[in-house]
Amino acid sequence: MIGSRGIVVCAIWLAVGLSAWGAETLPQNESSDSSTQGRWRCEFTGVPVYPGKHDRDGDFYFTGYIEREWMVTDHAAAGIHFYPLFVYHDDGPFYGTAIGVDGRWYMDKATGTGWFLEAGESLLWTSDYFEGNSSRINFLSEVGVGYQCRETNWHVTLKFQHISNADTAAENDGVNGPALALGYRF
Repeated sequence: MIGSRGIVVCAIWLAVGLSAWGAETLPQNESSDSSTQGRWRCEFTGVPVYPGKHDRDGDFYFTGYIEREWMVTDHAAAGIHFYPLFVYHDDGPFYGTAIGVDGRWYMDKATGTGWFLEAGESLLWTSDYFEGNSSRINFLSEVGVGYQCRETNWHVTLKFQHISNADTAAENDGVNGPALALGYRF
């Protein structure tokens, strides 16, 4: 049976492979088209955790991810992302990593700017257990609304995130919280 280190290594290789697959090169005199070439995004998120069945008073976590995003219709984009940074703090910090997919619906047709809605799902591995959760393999689910600046490549997103093991282990007390994310697209 593959261990948790093996899962993390497989997730890293998958993210690198898919990123390389999407990173096609263009001749120097042509510009990049985000619908075929994709674009990179990075984002940092802070999340204060809601109290649940267990005392989570003062718990918080923050994440950082890098993503490859492709426009799939005039308004919709799909992406694959990798979280090399996941830090959760309760009585002390522990760490994690994740890989996942997401989708965005941009209100401005074909520009990938302005207001957008997003939803995503990631497979998360952590170095320790969340209180009341008997698995170090969990799922990070998120929905949000954001704004991609037209004049610059910065974006901001307000999200709701949920972490749990989806009843794949005996204990499954989830971690929930509102998230504020700041990111950059290049």
